Amino acid sequence: MKLLRNLCKLIVFLTVVGVAFCGVLIGTGTIKKPWSKTVSTETKASPTAVLNSNENKTDNSKPNGSKDTGNTVNAEIDYTDPASVSEISDISLSGVVTDTLPSIVSVICTVETNSLWYGKYQSTAAGTGIIMSEDDENYYIATNEHVVSGAIKTIICLANEDPNNTENRVEYEVSIKGTDEVGDLAILTLSKASLSTSDASYVKVISIADSDEVQAGQPAIAIGNALGYGMSVTVGYISATNRAVQSSDGNTMYMIQTDAAINPGNSGGALINLNGELIGINESKYSDDSVEGMGFAIPTAKALPLLKELESIEDVPEEEQGYLGVYITEITAAYSESFNMPQGIYITQVMEGSAAEAAGLQVTDIIIGVNNMDVLTSNQLVARVTSYRAGTTIQLKIMRRNETTGEYEETVIPVTLMTKDKMSTEE
Repeated sequence: MKLLRNLCKLIVFLTVVGVAFCGVLIGTGTIKKPWSKTVSTETKASPTAVLNSNENKTDNSKPNGSKDTGNTVNAEIDYTDPASVSEISDISLSGVVTDTLPSIVSVICTVETNSLWYGKYQSTAAGTGIIMSEDDENYYIATNEHVVSGAIKTIICLANEDPNNTENRVEYEVSIKGTDEVGDLAILTLSKASLSTSDASYVKVISIADSDEVQAGQPAIAIGNALGYGMSVTVGYISATNRAVQSSDGNTMYMIQTDAAINPGNSGGALINLNGELIGINESKYSDDSVEGMGFAIPTAKALPLLKELESIEDVPEEEQGYLGVYITEITAAYSESFNMPQGIYITQVMEGSAAEAAGLQVTDIIIGVNNMDVLTSNQLVARVTSYRAGTTIQLKIMRRNETTGEYEETVIPVTLMTKDKMSTEE
């Protein structure tokens, strides 16, 4: 009996030791648990997983900051085949940037301000410009209207100069050929005769791509005079195309959105693709503590027609300027929203014997554009019309109310402008 009891004790001891030893092996992963299941990444199995929609959120209203289990949802997880990553060689952008820089300039404006406390004083503002085209005598530089707004003097420095080196920098004075506040674009004229021999061989017109071909996810490079420090380069991607952006005055523009950094001073600069071709003119960024990486550029497809129009503007003597012959009032953004009318310039009266009457313009018509340029204010309309000589036929874009439906419909009416004197005589 004693021998039997000792044998039983030995069996129990060996059993306990064996179980403990297996537990150690399982814990170290040497032996897999029989209830574990290994899922191959190559399988097509679709197990159901329970996901907690709030698993990473801490609810401070619960004791000890416990996690709120929230509502659970069932989600089907489809396993896929193992992904293969192909090797991608590094792309150097320095060559693209170097080729593009001769087409980019720093724009420095002297602005005169009247202050109640300090009286009249001058300050400087910095931006960027792009050499868009040329003729035998001039280069034509595009920038934003807000860059040159209120400027009494405008100079540019080429990309091979440091705009901060005010003592030794080479600067060229330019004239403002034309501006468009609605489209936020302006054209500057740089005389070729003013360039030094070395600078004349350095500058060139930028290559332009069709922005309608741009797609979200494509790389983008922003070049400009950020903070007035001189040329800098930022790289990102196209975040979205045809993005509606509303300005503070209620004007809506459709622009390219990018996460390439666009900072003050970049306005009027170039947004280019990997071929060094211009796809947009940098215009603004969304600035907010909760927002990062939202910059906007005017697409070339929208900018080019307007820039060509601005480039063709003449300095017409007053006696040769064209006139419509209408009395007008403005429909502001607030008025437009309140009365469900298009924003623009409302015709209150058409003069007898005027160019407007001959073209068939009517009272209640709302003028919204002249040729390729939008107009929203009386000053913009007058500036556009009087930039053409009398006898010129312009395309006037208007909104006219349909008497049957009550809806406003867009139409384009050709108008042959007259001089002010001729209209007065015929009246």
